[in-house]
Amino acid sequence: MDVQWSVIDSSVSALCGVTEPRLLTTQETARFLGLSRNTVDRLRYGRQLPYYQIGGSVRFGQWDLREIVSGRHTSPAQVVGELDRVLSKREVAKFFVVSTRTIEKLVRRHGLWRRRFGRKVRFSLAEILDQLA
Repeated sequence: MDVQWSVIDSSVSALCGVTEPRLLTTQETARFLGLSRNTVDRLRYGRQLPYYQIGGSVRFGQWDLREIVSGRHTSPAQVVGELDRVLSKREVAKFFVVSTRTIEKLVRRHGLWRRRFGRKVRFSLAEILDQLA
């Protein structure tokens, strides 16, 4: 089955209100898949729906949802675009849909990879996605 990515992109935007590539909340995932939030949680608990645990938050990758909908393997690079981007702490928090404080805790407690440039902290998107996998 040949799926038009632009159709899926527009459906993600329309259903979830998401215009930039980032992880989705449980509610946004439920809207995208046309399921209830409880069903999404049940699929997650049953390991039938891939997810990411970030701090105390559960997030879903748009690439994983595309793979479920289309039945074809989808990599994060196909959704996010250029993985070689370097992000600030605020941009990483926006991508994960968590607070910057949660990002700081991940850096301190779990060794989330980062690079220091003087007083500024920067994150490589490719390496963060590798750590999540």
